[in-house]
Amino acid sequence: MQKIKFAQREFMGAFGDLGTLIPIFISLVAINGLNGQVVLLSVGLCYLTCGFYYQVPIPVQPLKAMAAIAIATGLQLSVLSAGGILMGVILLFLATSGLINQLNRIFSRPIVRGIQLGVGLLLIKASLVLIFVGQKGIGSSSIMGGLSLSIPNLNDFTSAFFLLVLPQLPLTLSNSIVATCDVTERYFQDKAKRVTAYALSFGLGIANILSGLMSSMPVCHGSGGVTAHYSFGARTGTAPIIIGSLCLLLGLIFQEQAINITKLIPYPILGIMLGYIGLKHIMLVADLRGKELFTASGIGIVSLISGNLAIGYLTGMAVWYFPRVYEGRKLKIMN
Repeated sequence: MQKIKFAQREFMGAFGDLGTLIPIFISLVAINGLNGQVVLLSVGLCYLTCGFYYQVPIPVQPLKAMAAIAIATGLQLSVLSAGGILMGVILLFLATSGLINQLNRIFSRPIVRGIQLGVGLLLIKASLVLIFVGQKGIGSSSIMGGLSLSIPNLNDFTSAFFLLVLPQLPLTLSNSIVATCDVTERYFQDKAKRVTAYALSFGLGIANILSGLMSSMPVCHGSGGVTAHYSFGARTGTAPIIIGSLCLLLGLIFQEQAINITKLIPYPILGIMLGYIGLKHIMLVADLRGKELFTASGIGIVSLISGNLAIGYLTGMAVWYFPRVYEGRKLKIMN
């Protein structure tokens, strides 16, 4: 295991992904009634686990499609919890059955880069909102007391599957798992040997089942988060251990004051951080040329215009694979 190094750059890198985490976290607490203390504790434990196991800076983020839908519609907490449990069960099944490795192969390099480009463009768009709009539209936060076990009912699971899981699943498979593996290997080479599709899927499966049962925030990883931590200096598992410990400290010691402490960070500052991360993420497509660059650019542009990475991903899959399937069938007929 690599040594824990509390260098200055690890401290800086530990806070690199707050521009993604904090605004969504506060909004889910304020609008959807998540228990802020439980979220801090669960995110802290996830970060600590990632730091000690992966030994490189793997982020812990909200499931963005789920969070966006929940916030925009004021979705009930029980439905959001059901969505987290369902995502966890699916990811755990894909990992233990070995199917995650099969799915991993369908994401070609231009599709992965296109997803990363789309993430970067959407991050820049979000950064502009944070800089120029700030806290407008985000209500006052509140914290529900105590840890409790939540068991959603059948209606919650049905609603969650169609409203939350279907839009989220392609993004999780592509960005949280495949693209995270890709960008981590690119940044850290051999040091990222533990970051595999199986490990990410298995870990997220367990984390989301527990988060759903505890009415916490559904979580994922993300290639943008890896770039965020890396861009601000993180090079080892120390960075996630630092931010994870801080989340635990806020949750355990400050409790109901924890949300107020996080709100002391000016939103324009978070916006600037988010914009810088987005720009660095966009630069990941620099190694593409020709048809690969065209496909990746199309995914990014469609994602930005639609505001939905899933639409960009499906468009890219069609553009990249349809000509190959067509040519294959054509050759088969000719033979």
